[in-house]
Amino acid sequence: MASKKYLSNGTRIQYTITRKIIPGKKLYYSCSKAEEAIYDAWIAKLEATLDLGVIPPEIKEKFDGKHHEPGGTDTFGWLLRSYRTAAGDQNIKDDDLSRLDKVAEEYGGTKLTVMNTSEWSTNFISQLKRQKNLSEATVLHYVGALRRCLDFAVRNGKLSSVSLRFEKRGFGTYTPADIDWLLGNGKEVKENKPRSRRPTVKEWTEILRVASGEKPENRQRSLELEFQAAFECILKIAPETAMRLSEIHTLRLSQVNFEERIIHLPRTKNGSERFVPMNSLVVALLTEYLEHVKNGTRGMTGFSQVNDLLFPFYPGDLDSLKDTQSRRAATTNLLSHRYASLFDAAGCGDLRFHDLRHEAVSRLFERTNLGETVIQKITGHLSKEALARYLNLRAEFLVEKIEGAAGMK
Repeated sequence: MASKKYLSNGTRIQYTITRKIIPGKKLYYSCSKAEEAIYDAWIAKLEATLDLGVIPPEIKEKFDGKHHEPGGTDTFGWLLRSYRTAAGDQNIKDDDLSRLDKVAEEYGGTKLTVMNTSEWSTNFISQLKRQKNLSEATVLHYVGALRRCLDFAVRNGKLSSVSLRFEKRGFGTYTPADIDWLLGNGKEVKENKPRSRRPTVKEWTEILRVASGEKPENRQRSLELEFQAAFECILKIAPETAMRLSEIHTLRLSQVNFEERIIHLPRTKNGSERFVPMNSLVVALLTEYLEHVKNGTRGMTGFSQVNDLLFPFYPGDLDSLKDTQSRRAATTNLLSHRYASLFDAAGCGDLRFHDLRHEAVSRLFERTNLGETVIQKITGHLSKEALARYLNLRAEFLVEKIEGAAGMK
């Protein structure tokens, strides 16, 4: 039976398997305390196989006549580095990269053969729901990102299949056991409800007023907004274009074609390019903003579109791959908090910047005659189901439409 040694004040465990059949006679594995039960089961299966006189191929190929040490080319950390190098960060979804980095923080040293067991898969999904308390949709996103990464291991002969792909349908749903565990540990059960928040006309008017520099009601003074013209411009074009905050603040001036009234997004969250049409209001807003940049007015003193960036918030060069994804995420998070502060000052603290994308999608249905497929192309949603989650039609619009269908025609 393998020996176990607790290291780093009990936070990590080292297993040592000793068998004559093993070149060098020993195998070493290590894991975190949270993975102990998974590794116990996997080590037991490995020992049973070795006792039959069989060395698994994924282990045999790594022997060089010396002890097999932990790490090397069979851990998730190695796989993620190889995956990013082979595919290129620009060809992997931004959200996938962010989620995979978080998985690597916890499981970077985990053996691929361990990760590819049903026990590990079940435990991983359980932790997403219980320890991390994520919504069903977010659980599905994490598992999807990890599946795509592990598929790379299959294509390169490191794994024969991906265990996560054999999880039963509905694995992201909170089970009665999950709910009991959460309630017993003082946590809430995350509901998988799409947001349906849209600013009212009154709220939007107040938001624009406060963003312009006027004092909010019940406040002693107005908000201090860095690069105010840029802050206002991003706010105003969001519900007109259905663009994500990360897509807007990383825009280059060269991506905006004023003559054809098109914004070209070469790579979006979903990994594909998109062409966003500009209505007359967006053209006017961007033209006005560029005048402020040129004249150094409305807080734009000192900004001169370095590296072709349209807005002044991204800290660096988008052409440099170093930390581009993490910087983009950090900048998006920072701006999200600033807009949240604005919405709170305007009296609608439950509003989020991403709700303006819901607003834009709904406006395209309410104010244009564009078909669903065309709107999907503009917004960049991969499916009509995903698009539908962003559609929140106002009651008065529905009343108007149903009234038009009243009576015999």
